[in-house]
Amino acid sequence: MANKLLKLNNLFAYIHKTGKSVKYGDLLRMGYQPHHIDFLVKDCLAFFDIDDEGYTVITFRKEV
Repeated sequence: MANKLLKLNNLFAYIHKTGKSVKYGDLLRMGYQPHHIDFLVKDCLAFFDIDDEGYTVITFRKEV
């Protein structure tokens, strides 16, 4: 389980570095647990948002 959380953390770091967003449902389809996603969103300067199509996405805040 810790391995899956580490992979998710690395994925968040990559997405944050590239300046992109990721769909919440895509992470669920990849096998990540909702409580792990929620934990890392709070920990990684990210927030939940809604895109133009109505999907829940995770967007990363710009570092100050």
